Amino acid sequence: MSPSLSLQIHSRYGRTEVFSSVGVKYTAQNRSLNTGLSPECPDGGFFIFITLNKEDFGDPRHNYDDQLFENEFIWVTRRGRSADNRDYVKIRRADTRVSLFVRLRRRDKFVYAGELEYGTHREFTDAETGEVQQSYTWKLKTPLPEALLPDLTLTPAETGHASPRARPTAERGRRPSNFDDFKRMLSYALGSLERRVVPGHHNYQVRLKRFMAERGVVPEFEKDFVDVNFVLEGKRFIGEIKVTGFLSLNQAFRIALGQLLEYKHLRFDSIPQMVMFFDSEPDTSRVELATRFSIAVVVEDGDRYRLLNSDVAPELRVLFVGRAHK
Repeated sequence: MSPSLSLQIHSRYGRTEVFSSVGVKYTAQNRSLNTGLSPECPDGGFFIFITLNKEDFGDPRHNYDDQLFENEFIWVTRRGRSADNRDYVKIRRADTRVSLFVRLRRRDKFVYAGELEYGTHREFTDAETGEVQQSYTWKLKTPLPEALLPDLTLTPAETGHASPRARPTAERGRRPSNFDDFKRMLSYALGSLERRVVPGHHNYQVRLKRFMAERGVVPEFEKDFVDVNFVLEGKRFIGEIKVTGFLSLNQAFRIALGQLLEYKHLRFDSIPQMVMFFDSEPDTSRVELATRFSIAVVVEDGDRYRLLNSDVAPELRVLFVGRAHK
C-alpha cells in the first residue's frame, strides 16, 4: 500500500508544499499538476485537489457537483475521462493512496483532508458537451472536525467581511444548541444579511436551469430571496430549492413550507403557485401536507425531475414526470 503523507492532517497547504511531500517540484506552468486528479506520484499514490465554490471560476463548465460531508466526499471528474482510464482504474484499488486536498475559494490554501477509501462510481455523459464523465463516492478515512466543515462548505455573502462561523450538527437530526447557531447554519435559506452560498444548492440551481432551458422555460434565480420563479402556460410559479446535508429532509421540508407561504402572501401582488424542489423524496405525509397547501413537490432523480403531486399543478407535467397524488 502507498504510504501516508508526512503532512499534518487538516492543516492548510499550497500545491508546492503538497507535491514537495512526495519529491515532486511544482510549478504553475506545469498544467498537468493543476488538474483535479494529479498525475501518479512517485510513491504510486494520487492527489485530488478540489475547489468547492465553483463561482470563483466564472465558467459554467467548472460547475461539477462536488459535495463534502463529515465522513463522505462526492466527486465529479473532469470531462473526457472514462472509467477505464488507467489512472481512474488505479485509484479504485484498495492499495492506492488517494489524498484529498480541498478548499472553498481559489484564493485559499487547501486543507489536507486525509486519505480516501473508494466506495462507488458511475460513468455518465455530460448533457451539454456530450463528453464522458464519472461520479465517485468516497469515504473519508479521517472524519472532518465539526468546526472545520462549515469553513469549507459555506461562503460569506459579499459584505466585505466574514460572518461568524456556525458549528454544524454532528448528526443531521440533532438541533443546534441555540437560536444564533440555528440562524447562521440556515442563513442561506432564511435570507439574512449573512446569506451564504452552499455548493450543493448552487449546483442544483445550475442543473435545474439547464433542464428547464432545454424545454423552453427561462427561470429566474435568487430574485428577492426566492430561489426560482418562472412562468408556464401563463401562470407564475415560485419555488424553493432544498438540498440535504446540514439539513435533514424533514428540516428542509419545514423551511421550504414556511418560506413559500410567506413569499406567496406577502411578496407578490398577484398570488403565484408554489413548488418545493428537493434532492430526496419526502415521505407521504409531508407530500399530503404540501398538497393541502396547493404546493407542488418536485424531486430530482438522476437526469430528470419527478412531480409527486401533479394534481396540484397539472401545468408542471410539461416539464416534470408527474403522478397524481393519492
